[in-house]
Amino acid sequence: VRKTNAGNTSYTQFTGFSTPHAVAVNSVTGECWVADTGNNRIKRISSGGKVNLNLTGFLSPQYVWANPSQNSCWVADTNNNQIVKLDLEGNEEFRISSFQLPLSVAGAP
Repeated sequence: VRKTNAGNTSYTQFTGFSTPHAVAVNSVTGECWVADTGNNRIKRISSGGKVNLNLTGFLSPQYVWANPSQNSCWVADTNNNQIVKLDLEGNEEFRISSFQLPLSVAGAP
């Protein structure tokens, strides 16, 4: 769902997801991060509605949280037993691997 500058609402439908568990919106950039759990990937969708990042290497990611103050995304990479922090371009900034099946991440900007 996207609200246009004129105040109208438009809808964009995406296909190819498998059991997406979470969506996080960066309130500054308007980009959405999606935990595409069944496909073991994270997708970033631009504020204009285009999938502009498709990250693989995750194992059943359950949750994403967008931090607008750092332009980053935190991922609960559940079956890899880790939390991963990604920058705006999808590069890994760091990971914490001392969890057992993390299901969520949360924070305050």
